[in-house]
Amino acid sequence: HDTYYVIAHFHFVLSIGAIIALFTLVSSFQENFFGKHLRENSIIILWSILFFIGVVLTFLPMHFLGFNVMPRRIPDYPDALNGWNMICSIGSAMTLFGLFIFK
Repeated sequence: HDTYYVIAHFHFVLSIGAIIALFTLVSSFQENFFGKHLRENSIIILWSILFFIGVVLTFLPMHFLGFNVMPRRIPDYPDALNGWNMICSIGSAMTLFGLFIFK
């Protein structure tokens, strides 16, 4: 149980559900909280698409890395797993870009 599968499953199932629920709350009740609309609906739709694709690209390859028994907390890994890690990095950058759009 000390593989990337644990990280991917926890973040994909538990954490992302809570984060999306919080962002939905803020985007739904932004007029009640702040007295005005912070963003238009088209920007929120763009954010949600970018955020969702980024999260899937980040954590779905981690499942495959866990199935290949890539251990956690070890900075050195086989070169064969480099492609999956690159996809995870691209997804993480996409999620971060989506967060900048939301703000």
